[in-house]
Amino acid sequence: MQGTKILLMAGVAFVVAGCQHDQPLRPSYGNAVQNNNALMITDPNPPKAADLNLPLDGDRAASAIQRYKEGGVIQPEAEEIGDL
Repeated sequence: MQGTKILLMAGVAFVVAGCQHDQPLRPSYGNAVQNNNALMITDPNPPKAADLNLPLDGDRAASAIQRYKEGGVIQPEAEEIGDL
């Protein structure tokens, strides 16, 4: 029984030692999302994205929030597209 335990422990140690790798990880390890974005998106960081001066109208936003709270809806105007 004692020999079986020693043999089993040696086998486990051998298997666990096989999981260890000698090469260090690259600095880019784990950047799969950034890599995929770079492949699929033409310019993932366009210069205009850093522009925080957005043309916002606070009064218009406040009235939209007020309409939302009161359940009011502004119906969109119908547009003629032609002979469709």
